[in-house]
Amino acid sequence: MCKYRASYPFKADIGDTIAITAKRARNLDFYAVITESFSQATMRVSMLREGDTLIVSYPDVAYITLVATEADRAGDFELEFDYRTRAEWGDTYEEAYAE
Repeated sequence: MCKYRASYPFKADIGDTIAITAKRARNLDFYAVITESFSQATMRVSMLREGDTLIVSYPDVAYITLVATEADRAGDFELEFDYRTRAEWGDTYEEAYAE
C-alpha cells in the first residue's frame, strides 16, 4: 500500500483546482479521500479507475492510496496532476478543461 497527498502551492486561493487523472493502473486500485484536513469529520471518498479524473477544489486536498489487487504481481501506475488557478479556468471548470 502506498499513500500520497495532493496539495496546492502556497499561493493557492479559493476557486483553484487540481485535476488528478489515473493515466495507468495495472494490478492496483486508487482510492482518494477529499477533505480540507485529514482530521475533519467531513470528507468525500472516491475510487479512481484507469482513465478517471478526480477534481479537487481549494482548500480541499486529496489523500490518495494505492492498493495492490494481486499479491504476487507488482503494480504499475501513472497519475497526472493538473493545477489551475481560478483565473486560468474562468467562471466554470468546463471552460478550462474543454479539449
